[in-house]
Amino acid sequence: YRLLNAGLRGKQIRYRAPCLHLYHERPYLDYAQWKRNKEFCRRILRERVMRAAHGIAELAPDESLSVRRVGRKGERRELELAR
Repeated sequence: YRLLNAGLRGKQIRYRAPCLHLYHERPYLDYAQWKRNKEFCRRILRERVMRAAHGIAELAPDESLSVRRVGRKGERRELELAR
């Protein structure tokens, strides 16, 4: 929602570009967590928030992290973080 508030619009790119999804737990399976998240999203839209309070800009650079491709050429390849 923050990118929408900043004026950026999404594009439908299914089947035309690689997609990256980072695995994460799904706390929204719990109704109370889901409701809390919905309220958070509504506040972001209502207040037109464009920056995260604890976002990537506040992180210190970590030179020990790298991203590498795994999988054989011609097969589906995935990215993994390595230290």
